[in-house]
Order: sequence, then structure tokens, then C-alpha cells
Amino acid sequence: MIGFIGGGNMGEAIIKGILKSGKYGKDNIIVSDVSDNRLKYLEANYKVNTTTSNKTVLEKSNVIIIAVKPQIIEKVLSDIKDSCNNEHLFISIAAGVPISKIESILSNDKKIVRIMPNAAAFALESMSVLCFNNNIDENDKKTTIEIFDSIGKTLQLEEYQIDAVTALSGSGPGFVALILEAFSDAGVNIGLPRDVANQLVVQTFKGTIKLLEDSNKSFIDVKNMVTSPGGTTIAGIKSLEKGKLKATIMDCVEAAFNKSKELSK
Repeated sequence: MIGFIGGGNMGEAIIKGILKSGKYGKDNIIVSDVSDNRLKYLEANYKVNTTTSNKTVLEKSNVIIIAVKPQIIEKVLSDIKDSCNNEHLFISIAAGVPISKIESILSNDKKIVRIMPNAAAFALESMSVLCFNNNIDENDKKTTIEIFDSIGKTLQLEEYQIDAVTALSGSGPGFVALILEAFSDAGVNIGLPRDVANQLVVQTFKGTIKLLEDSNKSFIDVKNMVTSPGGTTIAGIKSLEKGKLKATIMDCVEAAFNKSKELSK
């Protein structure tokens, strides 16, 4: 059985993905949360088992997804540590909380996975990066990947890279949404209705990503496909280069990276 400690938005997204994949049924999932209303919502919408007791989750599950806010994870782990055993597989999605911190509370002989998903999990299109401690075997890896492939794509990296991942793909949906908003505003500025501008922007970005995925073309290849001599695209690119768009985006991700490193300490 898969247990969730924390039934918030990201926990819900993972439950949705697991059920849609068909690998686990609703009877194989149990969720704990401090909010009765949240538990009633999950029961009504996903028919999963719920409880207000984190220890009950450990008693009934061998895979434990820790989906609580980073600010309270230390208290949550301290409360459950006496109920843990070496058969439990702990999967933490708490941003900024290193594996060593979890080990220091649960003990370093426990099986621990640290994962950085992103907000696209709600559309089952997350980019989830996985880091494993030394107690994880191949079956544990297979189980973890199976779960998180159900909400998008997974990639295994070393934990020292997680701050860069947090900055690029963890925070990325927020940056992309801001860029999409800017394109929509640009459309309105040149005379398009807002709903039309939004539709054009979303489909243009979606189509470009699909083109990159399906054709194995590079970013530069796609740019060159639509950039003809003396045309509209090169005129726009010249303006973007003058405004130092690439340097601004690189600075943006670097700022998020530095903040992630600061929070991890």
C-alpha cells in the first residue's frame, strides 16, 4: 500500500496520477492530513482511505510519500520515527530538505528518496528529479520511478544538483507563466482581444514544445525554421537581443539557484 503523509495539492496530483496509471487502485492508497475537510475532499473525489493519524499510515503502508511543507517536516518525522522500520520506503517531496536531514531524524539505515517535482504534476506533465540514499535497492528505484512516471517524466541525478534542478524546473513553471503573460499582453497591445491572445500564446508554446519533442530538432534549428532574411522573426529577435532576454533569464534562474542553496542550509 502507498501512504501519504500530507494530502495537499501535490499529494493530490500524485494520487490522481497513480490512479490514472492503473498500477494501484484506490484501496491501495491511504492519506493522512490535519484537515478533516481535506480528507473528506480526497475521499469524495478519489475514494481513497484517509486517517488523521500519521502512524496509521506507517502501519498500513510500505511506501510512504512525505508531502508536507518543509517548515513542519522535522516535527512530522520526529512524531513517526518510533513507528518506522527498515522495510519502509520514504519518499520526500519537501523542497530544500536534504536526505541527510531526514536521516538524522529517522536514522541513516532507512530507505530515503528525495524528489523535486513541479507544478505541472497537476496536468500529469511534471518533471520530477529523483535522488536516492545508499539504502535504496533496484526494486525501490523501480517502485519510485513507476509512481512518479505517472505524473510526468522522471530523471535520476545526484543530490548536489538538486538546487540547480529546483531553480530550473522546480521554479520554472512560474517563470514560464510570466513569459506567457508577457506574450499575451503583447498581443493585446497590438490589438488582439485577450481571449484570442491567450489562445494563440498557449497553442504556440505547446506546438513549439511538441515540435522539439517529436523532431529531435535543437532550439536553434526551430528558431532558424521560422527566421527568414529580412522577415518578421529576425526583427523581433533583434529586439529581444537588444533587451538582453537570454542574459535576463539566465540571471533569473541563477537568483533562484542561489536562493535554493540558501534555504537548503
